[in-house]
Amino acid sequence: MDGYRIRRGGVEKRVADDTALATLAAAGGVRGTDEIETAAGWIRASQHPIVRGALRAGDPWAAWSDVESVDAASLYKKMVDTPDLSEEVELVEVVEVPELPVDALAPVPEPPALGPPLVAPADAPPRGPRSLTDAPRAPRTPPVPGVLLAPLPEDGAEVIDFPRARPARPAVALPTPTRRPSGPPPLVRTSRVLAMVLGGLTIVMMGYLWIRMSAYTGLGEGTIPSRATAEKAALAPISPLIPLDVELRAALPTHPRDVKEAGDLSDALLVELVQQRLEIIEADGVVTKWIGRKGDEPKSAEVRISYRSGGDLTRELGAIALVVGRYKRFYRLDIPVFEVTEVGARGVTRIRAEDAEAYYQARMSLEDLLKTLTKR
Repeated sequence: MDGYRIRRGGVEKRVADDTALATLAAAGGVRGTDEIETAAGWIRASQHPIVRGALRAGDPWAAWSDVESVDAASLYKKMVDTPDLSEEVELVEVVEVPELPVDALAPVPEPPALGPPLVAPADAPPRGPRSLTDAPRAPRTPPVPGVLLAPLPEDGAEVIDFPRARPARPAVALPTPTRRPSGPPPLVRTSRVLAMVLGGLTIVMMGYLWIRMSAYTGLGEGTIPSRATAEKAALAPISPLIPLDVELRAALPTHPRDVKEAGDLSDALLVELVQQRLEIIEADGVVTKWIGRKGDEPKSAEVRISYRSGGDLTRELGAIALVVGRYKRFYRLDIPVFEVTEVGARGVTRIRAEDAEAYYQARMSLEDLLKTLTKR
């Protein structure tokens, strides 16, 4: 192949041989992005072995060293010279741009006035240029604190006195808040303590009296005797059974026992009759009817009691009637059957439950109760 064709941006140039190609590349006339025609086709100049060694991409300033030995004017003329017409050259059409007439340019109208100009104060500094290109601003230097220069020593040595930091302000100590000394605890008032003690004693006495009255009248529901009855009782002789009646009532517990299930009534009667010092063989209290939302309130019952007599029938029958009458009154029971059996020759004694309740409420005396008993 005779010579080389070099193409750059649609413009081609030719060199005669390898020497001319190397010389042109060393002078910087060939770039690495140019294309060189070879037998295999067009390749980049940086891939050609001759141009690769002559390119000076690593040191772009080294090309200036050969300026004196290379005629730059002739080399440029050779590069832009008209190519041979026998070779195919890509022609670039040059389009001539017509010039516009002067009348076609209209002046730019002045902007409308925005108002009276602002008057700057007398001591205001003059304004600078309107654009940054008219007068560039100098960098603003930070203010430098004043430095006190100490006199140089007499021996001529140079001393550098660096600026010293300002002394720190002394910390202000705030006064520590002081707490007021707490006074002595308030003294206990004797009058208040005495009032509380007296009130407590009064409540205890009232409760004791209410319990004692309930034991005689059936929870405060006793009958108030009329004036005629009171006068008749005052004129009647005192019954010898009153001390026995007081003894029987004093042996009763404070409150009746709970009756909520089957067998509770029998246990309650047995316990209280034993407290009356009776020899009980069997105390059978069968609840025949229960009421209430949960069915745990007795309504009707049958009572049968068997005991062994010690010889004092008045005390034994009075104690049995007092205990059964108490449970009848407290639970408002219907007791259609109330039988007392003495183990021995006396047999069965019937007691009306209503008379036992009246005796418990002190509406009937023990002597009157014993007159209503019947034998079977």
